[in-house]
Amino acid sequence: MTHPCANPNTVITNIDDSATITMRIINFYHQRSKRHGHTLNNLLSHELDDQIPTLLIGDFNMHSPLWSTPDRTPDSWASTFTDWLETNGLHCLNPRHITTWTPPNNTQQASVLDLVFANDAAYLSAQLGEVDISFDHSLGSDHAAVTIHIYPLDSPTLIPPPAPTGYRAKTNTKMRG
Repeated sequence: MTHPCANPNTVITNIDDSATITMRIINFYHQRSKRHGHTLNNLLSHELDDQIPTLLIGDFNMHSPLWSTPDRTPDSWASTFTDWLETNGLHCLNPRHITTWTPPNNTQQASVLDLVFANDAAYLSAQLGEVDISFDHSLGSDHAAVTIHIYPLDSPTLIPPPAPTGYRAKTNTKMRG
């Protein structure tokens, strides 16, 4: 709770190697309110450190053309949020148009509400696996389980394969014109 962005709807977790933050995970829950509109103000009032690999994950309870199914009307505050995402270099990692919420008793349309965003530092660090969305793993919720694997920087999966031995490029001593 010491991070300035942390509050009851926003949990900040740093993964570190005792000297450096190797990944920051921001878990966010956006409460929609008919009376107050949205509760994004705390998040929108903070700029993220673009040098720290960061994942923003959560239930955003909003529709935007960037991630929603084509038939959904964008929420009035979606453009403010997507502008903030762009300013902070965050990209949506969800597979396109895969719903993450199914309404009880089919009373409404299924929606894409649970999202995973990564900044360039996280995306380019090769620490992230694919986002997996599964209602089978959701433990009975009307929201899908959204899973992403984070690989430590010293993971064997990130170590490049050894260079081949016994081979070298043949230098061409003749120049062609």
